[in-house]
Amino acid sequence: MEYLIYEGFDISGKNCVISGAGGNIGSMLSIKLADLGVNIAALDIDATGLQKVSQKITRTKSAFLSIRADLTSSIEVEEAFRKIKDAWGKIDILINCVGTFGSGKYAEDLSESDWDRDLDINLKSVFLCCQKSGKQMIKHKYGKIINFSSQAGYDYIKGTPKSTYCIGKSSIIMLTKVLAYEWARYNLYVNAIAPGFIDLRDDQKGSSELGKKYSNLEMERINKIPLKRLGNINDLMGAIIFLSSDSSNFITGETIKIEGGYTLAI
Repeated sequence: MEYLIYEGFDISGKNCVISGAGGNIGSMLSIKLADLGVNIAALDIDATGLQKVSQKITRTKSAFLSIRADLTSSIEVEEAFRKIKDAWGKIDILINCVGTFGSGKYAEDLSESDWDRDLDINLKSVFLCCQKSGKQMIKHKYGKIINFSSQAGYDYIKGTPKSTYCIGKSSIIMLTKVLAYEWARYNLYVNAIAPGFIDLRDDQKGSSELGKKYSNLEMERINKIPLKRLGNINDLMGAIIFLSSDSSNFITGETIKIEGGYTLAI
């Protein structure tokens, strides 16, 4: 028997900007979305990362733009979005994957430059990309924005000190709410996802039963996750597709946790 997929989930032919596309998660999302027929504009300061994404996406039929830019610079972000407008005319989707774990210092050891750098990358860059794409989306009276928060936006994560990371990711949740409220009148939908522990190793299956050698810290985390495994890139795709599609047209200002139930019992 042949089954039909609900057409509300179809995002093929949409123009999507991905910030942080040269990183691990951003590059994987770029490739998977391109395979679904989504046109991808990849933004990152990492030219090498962008080149690797380009080599894989150019094999698809989707349109692809690679733009190197310092996303903490309003001037460079504005120029990047001007290039996208010139090439495509409009932006349908923005996915903000840009981020860093930061200095890895406890709060008492943070320098002012540590604070500025970490928050510039994890918060300022997200705002700038939202602002520049939002202005274009407002003119077209439509747009889908998906910001990456984190489980660390709700709870402090044991391991390397991540004070500025947690602060930045928590702020993303409120930024998402603010933009969702202010831009609702323009038919813009602003949501976020909050991934937990994601396994980015090659097999992408995220299961502790595959004979992989996890560290003691990873095993401690797996044992605290009710689903008893780490997440993987495919676990993020369902929420990304849903929030990018017309199926989520009555949802805005929300942050969806994708963490296997980790925070249910801590």
